Amino acid sequence: MNEQKDQTFQRNLEKERITLEKAMKKFENTIYHCEADAQEAWETFQKAYQPLFSLKTRVVG
Repeated sequence: MNEQKDQTFQRNLEKERITLEKAMKKFENTIYHCEADAQEAWETFQKAYQPLFSLKTRVVG
């Protein structure tokens, strides 16, 4: 039973990673016209994708 739970966890973790990578690519390819817009978009992104992984980023202008 533990092996099955571990496999399920690993499968779900991989799905989360793939979803997050796709979302990050879309976010990275978006051009923002000011730093405030980019920061707001990043905060919205973080709320929408509360991943199991911790992300540390900064807005570069």
